[in-house]
Amino acid sequence: MSTYNVVAASNESTVVTEYEPQSKRSDAYQSEAALEQAAADAPDVVLVEASGLADPTNVRRVLAQFPAVSYQGSVCVADAARLEKVFSTARACPRQLAVSSLVLLNKTDLATEAQCAEAKALILRANPAARIRRTQFGRFEPEWLSLIVPDVDVDEVLDMPDITLQKAVLQIRPTMPFAALQKCLVQLAGETWRIKGFVRVPEGIFYVDCTGPEVRLTPWQGEADNRLVLLAGKGMQLRRTARTAVQWYNDYIEELSMR
Repeated sequence: MSTYNVVAASNESTVVTEYEPQSKRSDAYQSEAALEQAAADAPDVVLVEASGLADPTNVRRVLAQFPAVSYQGSVCVADAARLEKVFSTARACPRQLAVSSLVLLNKTDLATEAQCAEAKALILRANPAARIRRTQFGRFEPEWLSLIVPDVDVDEVLDMPDITLQKAVLQIRPTMPFAALQKCLVQLAGETWRIKGFVRVPEGIFYVDCTGPEVRLTPWQGEADNRLVLLAGKGMQLRRTARTAVQWYNDYIEELSMR
C-alpha cells in the first residue's frame, strides 16, 4: 500500500509524492531519520519545508536516498518588496528560484508595482521557465498545483558551496535584562537575514527568531543554551555590527565565532 509525502504545501493546498514503505533503515542524519520515521508511521502526508537560507539541492539529495520516493517538484515563496536585496546578497536565493517550477510572489500588497516588476525580472533571470503567481499572505490557489513539475534544469553552480554566507555566534549571559536584549537585537537585525536561538534572561526564557529587521521574542518553556546564531549575506556588515554589539553590551555578550 502506498502512502504520500508532501513536497509543497500551504494552508489551502498540498503537493505530495508517492512513497512505498521500506523496512530497511539507513544511516541517516537527523532530517533523513525524521523522514524515514514519518514514512514508517504511514502518515497521510509529510511536509518537507526548508529554511529560508537553505540550499534546495540538499532536499533532493536526501530524497534520493529513498528509492521509493518520487520527487515531484519545488515551490519557492519570494517577498516582492525584499527580493532584490536578498537576490544579490544571499546565494541560496537564486538557487531556490532556479530549482522551482512555481514561484509565489508574496506580500504584493506591501510592494509597489515597480518592486513587483523588478522581482519578476529577477525570478526569470534565475529561472526563465518559472511560472510566477502573485499572492498575499502566502495564499495558494488549487489550480496552481498543475504548475509544479518534478524538476527543472539546474546549472552545476548549484552544487558549489555558498561562500557568500556570513555567520556569527554570540553567547548571551543570563544576567542580560530583557530590554537590553531587545535593543541589541534591533541593532543586529539591520545587518542580518536571520537571528535564532534560545535565551534565558532574568525575565524568563525566550525563543529568538528574527527575519531581516523584524525582531521576535516568544516565551519558551524548554531549555536555553543562550547562544544566538546570526546569518547574513554578501555586502552586509555582520562582523562590524556584531563586534559593536559585543563592545556596547560587554557585560552581557561574548563573541564565540565569526566567519
